[in-house]
Amino acid sequence: MSELDKKPRLLFVNYIYNEKAPEITLEEISRELSEKGYEIKILYQNKINDSSNKSQYSFIKDNLKRKFSKYFHGLNSIRKNILYIIREFKEVNEYRPDFIIYRSAIYNISSLIVAKRKKIPFIIMSDGADEYEYRISDFLLIPLIARKLLEINFKRANRIIALSNELKSYLLQYRVDADKISVISLGSDYHKFEKVDKDSFILSKYDLSEKIIVGFVGSFLKWHGLENLIKVIPNIIAKHENVKFLLVGIGPEFGCVKEFISRHKYETEVILVGYVPYIDIPKYINIMDITIMPSSNFYGTPLKIFEYMAAGKACIAPRLGPIANIIRDKKDGLLVDPWDGSELENAINILISDEKYRNELGENARNRIKGFYTWKHCANKIDLMLKNLDKQ
Repeated sequence: MSELDKKPRLLFVNYIYNEKAPEITLEEISRELSEKGYEIKILYQNKINDSSNKSQYSFIKDNLKRKFSKYFHGLNSIRKNILYIIREFKEVNEYRPDFIIYRSAIYNISSLIVAKRKKIPFIIMSDGADEYEYRISDFLLIPLIARKLLEINFKRANRIIALSNELKSYLLQYRVDADKISVISLGSDYHKFEKVDKDSFILSKYDLSEKIIVGFVGSFLKWHGLENLIKVIPNIIAKHENVKFLLVGIGPEFGCVKEFISRHKYETEVILVGYVPYIDIPKYINIMDITIMPSSNFYGTPLKIFEYMAAGKACIAPRLGPIANIIRDKKDGLLVDPWDGSELENAINILISDEKYRNELGENARNRIKGFYTWKHCANKIDLMLKNLDKQ
């Protein structure tokens, strides 16, 4: 940086097209870094429209469009690098950042080219196993090109942020120096999830008063394991008359879940809320007594787990490496085998039957977030990384 009194400028570059969690992550980290004296700008190359204006039909239409475009998506993404390079050169020339942090995106190379050309330190934030995600998605992977571009990005980056130790191990396959990778977990703003009186409008709208509410909030994605949850619902409902399930969110698996509920005539016991604007999510989590993340992938720590815990809710989550590092089993929440429905069912039954235990787990969870996993903790680690990088 050229001037000692100059605020360090940080440019986040994100190629988001259909996910809310990464957008929230960047905005929360930016807010905390701004308080530490950074000047922040976020460049969204493919910013999505507000989903609040979308119906379930619109999401189905989008999914159909993605299926039909799967054969061309890779080539189209590669082609877009030309447009991105032009945009990013313009942005960098006007904003003059001291650092570029780029959210890893398969087939993309534009941010690296711009950063190296302008001699700006280049940091990759990796929150997913890109190749793995594409192999299980509808999109056709062009393996040689995808791997080569990812390898170039990771090898030439000055630093890499991985959101879990498991993801760091995954990234080593790209022949990256392990010392270049910093593991920095996600966080939560526990102030947004303060315990307040339950929202009477939501309780009345869905007839939830005087009920024990078992809830899920998030994207209806295959790896989130909603099929595991709906399979145990019949037994739970048969055993507990005062229980209702509240499922908040939307996504590719929404139709399957809705069809299951309709076929078994559980519309009264299982409430499908659909899309809810992020600003209202704390209200929905607040009315839940038990929160669930049925499954995940091998490397991720879903943002909703941090938010469940920040809200002081008893949480049931999969016993997977990254999540087990956050939730201490039987202390901050209950961990279950994501492939064993009986464990999930048993955990739900335990928490339904024991209000004191629910409250104890929830209080411990909230304290754990406050002590170790706020956005401020996350920003502090990024700040330290950038300061060390700037000294080199």
